[in-house]
Amino acid sequence: MNSMKMQDRPTFIAYLRVLAFVVAIMAVCVVIVSGLFTYAFASPMQDADKAFEAQAPTTSTTASADMYRMYNRNSGEHFYTASTVERDSLVNAGWRYEGIGWRAPETSSAPVYRLYSGTDHHYTTSAYERDSLVASGWRYEGIGWYSEDAIKDKPLYRQFNPNVNIEAIHNNSGSHNYTMSYDEHSFLVGAGWRGEGVAWYAAGEGALLPNTDPSADALRARLNLTTYLQPALTYNYKGADWQGYIVLHDTEGSGDPMNVVDGWLYNGAGVASHFIVGLDGSIVQCVDMDYVAHHAGWGNRGFNREFGVREWPYDGSIDTNYGMNFCSIGIEMVHWNGQGYYPEAQLNALDNLIAYIDAYYGFESTIIDHKMWAIGNSDTSSDFAVYLDNYRRLRHH
Repeated sequence: MNSMKMQDRPTFIAYLRVLAFVVAIMAVCVVIVSGLFTYAFASPMQDADKAFEAQAPTTSTTASADMYRMYNRNSGEHFYTASTVERDSLVNAGWRYEGIGWRAPETSSAPVYRLYSGTDHHYTTSAYERDSLVASGWRYEGIGWYSEDAIKDKPLYRQFNPNVNIEAIHNNSGSHNYTMSYDEHSFLVGAGWRGEGVAWYAAGEGALLPNTDPSADALRARLNLTTYLQPALTYNYKGADWQGYIVLHDTEGSGDPMNVVDGWLYNGAGVASHFIVGLDGSIVQCVDMDYVAHHAGWGNRGFNREFGVREWPYDGSIDTNYGMNFCSIGIEMVHWNGQGYYPEAQLNALDNLIAYIDAYYGFESTIIDHKMWAIGNSDTSSDFAVYLDNYRRLRHH
């Protein structure tokens, strides 16, 4: 074994020091490079995980309330409430229960305000809209429910019916509809409603009942109707093929419906309408709907063509197989011109009778009053004008 010379030892030690320094430098470089590698490749994944954790949707911890959806066939209004008492009271009053519209959080930072105009309810999350309606005379009824503010993935869409006259005194109901169903939203917009975006958000899905409109028989059964068919007031068969109009009249007297029919029989002129609606909502039918009743007269010259009604030669006789008589259902309302109002019971009965006639034929007949067919005729009265406009647009008063 060779031994190192003493004079070489300092050189060797210096060499070891240099080598140790180099090794240390290399170690530092490895650490730095390793850190850079870790930063370049591992850090984005870690940041992504953190970002995912930060942005992951949080589950709402609040309980949810069933929101019941009701429909008034007479006014066209949909009504929404979490109250079973309110729901059951409306059902007892004749509203149709349509099921659970959606589920609302029991609390959140986004309240939905409920307002009432006197004939219509409105719901909004906008404090500005709430205050504007209150300033214009609407009554603020408090917070109806809350909108989901944690997971906004279940929108309720809002639609506006431009055919409803929101300025009207007697009828501005049903101006808005709210639904989770985009299909319902699209259908209404396609039918002429105006889409107004998202109204609020639900915490859970609803459970609406199947949309099963009552049959004609079911609607007839709801009427306070007495059948009192009179052959002397009944003319030729017309059927559904010729049906196109519902013509509204006033009796120009205050007698009840049965007395009105007896008066027509006593008079002997053969003039009558199919139905008479009393002040109390009672209805008498004296002519079958598939047959002609003489209630509309000949009308004004040219009206047959204008109304799309088949024209027969008119010889002045009581033969009613001509003009509007052959193409319409006549309805008389007990009303004396100057009486000043039509009772709510009578108007509700007329609403339901029109719904029955629509269901009976399977389509909606055009609604007019006698004056629109025969200019200068005295019925219906001026008191009925606002209702007539609503019937023609909305099919209820």
